[in-house]
Amino acid sequence: MIIKIANTEKSDKKVSFQMNIKGLPEELNGKKITLKADLAEENTLDEPLLVKPTESEVSTLSSSFNIYVPSESFEVYVFNL
Repeated sequence: MIIKIANTEKSDKKVSFQMNIKGLPEELNGKKITLKADLAEENTLDEPLLVKPTESEVSTLSSSFNIYVPSESFEVYVFNL
């Protein structure tokens, strides 16, 4: 299952999820990929990795959960089902 979230605001946002999917396991494990940088920054030949995604492991023990999305960021959650 993939969840994509964009926050274009200048402040962090709390996003609440309630998933009612038949057969969804009680515990979801996966990864979170975040792309966040100063909007004035861009990759160049001199600094090709200035703006790059970060990846971390995530898990939740419920089909209802809250996600805190950083300001001016894009996040992708990939859960293993």
